[in-house]
Amino acid sequence: MKKISRNEGLLILGQWTSKIGDIVFDYVNSIAIVSTFTNSMWILALYQNSQVVINILFNLIGGVVADLGKRKNIIIVSDCLSAIICFFASFFLNSDCMVIALVIANALLALVFSFSSPTFKSITKEIVDKNTPKENYIKNAIIAFVVGGFLGSLSELLLRCYSMWLNLPRKESGVLVILTLITIASILTALGIFDTLVTKVKAALIIPITGFAHSMTSAALEYKNEGLVLGIGANIFKLAGTVILYGVVSVYIFGLIRLLVIGG
Repeated sequence: MKKISRNEGLLILGQWTSKIGDIVFDYVNSIAIVSTFTNSMWILALYQNSQVVINILFNLIGGVVADLGKRKNIIIVSDCLSAIICFFASFFLNSDCMVIALVIANALLALVFSFSSPTFKSITKEIVDKNTPKENYIKNAIIAFVVGGFLGSLSELLLRCYSMWLNLPRKESGVLVILTLITIASILTALGIFDTLVTKVKAALIIPITGFAHSMTSAALEYKNEGLVLGIGANIFKLAGTVILYGVVSVYIFGLIRLLVIGG
């Protein structure tokens, strides 16, 4: 991950500050409305709903403006407008028009937010895309091909060794090879080595046997503190269950197609 620039860091810091200010503004105003007025629930509903309605109506327009306009200027103008709105609203806090002032100020801030929020999200996406390292797909494919081929050769070697040493038929030796790969993958997962190897050799290790064992072992380790039943028992197939489900459905569909096209 590349280091973000000073301007990008200031932008993120500014948005965090604005977000905290929005939360404090809403919280304080809501407390003030509830504690000051007798019909506070109706006023609070009007205060909150005005913000929601304006966001729904103008977010789409704000997104279009963010795509077409200069995003830096939109952020600067929206922050300045928010500051001006809050400044003028402060003059009405202890007056008879306090409710109207708060509702109008909140509505105007929601309108400004409808333009600033899509703009900031667009800028954030650009920052993430710019600083995310690009994958070398050709290199990854070559690594996966070589390492995957090596694992296939190793599996064949194990198959022959089991057949020769234990005098087993090829089919039964194949079962032992599968059990061996599952055991190795589970041990490497428990030691925290499997994920490191995956980042280096990419898809070569994510084959049905080792990938399935890794997903089950990871789930068991993650939920072991919640108990044998509600923890491990309930979640061990959380990831592998998806593979089982779609695997069974796919086999059924392709089997049905074969039956209809080729016959039994």
